[in-house]
Amino acid sequence: MLILVFLVVGLVLMMIWSNRRRRTAQEQVDKMLDSLRPGQRVRTGSGIIGRIKEIREEVPAHTNEKGITVPAVKSVLLQTGTDKYPAYMLIDIYAIYNVMSEEGHTIEGLPVMNLPAPEKQELPEATETLPNPKPKRQTKK
Repeated sequence: MLILVFLVVGLVLMMIWSNRRRRTAQEQVDKMLDSLRPGQRVRTGSGIIGRIKEIREEVPAHTNEKGITVPAVKSVLLQTGTDKYPAYMLIDIYAIYNVMSEEGHTIEGLPVMNLPAPEKQELPEATETLPNPKPKRQTKK
């Protein structure tokens, strides 16, 4: 009987500790997402690195008919690529994993893989035509 009491108390303490850790982590994520501004370099959860061009509030925060407060739905216009050849992506704000400094490190100081910039190479002019993928029909003689 005493072992059962210890097990139940242990499970309750583990649940409380786990919930507290999850809540702390969620507060850190919310704080990071609230601090986002246009011009910041960010990395998404899938590893795409880009610069925030615009933060859009798709649906503003509101209270529904049951009295429940619904948070705002936000998206981010992210510029990837170079300044000369930019590419834009519209992503959900929760897809952002962390904010990066200009040196390629995260704000927390953890290094991010910095690959050397590729050498600029001039692309050759396309002078050759591609071969026809369909073979010519041979007629029976």
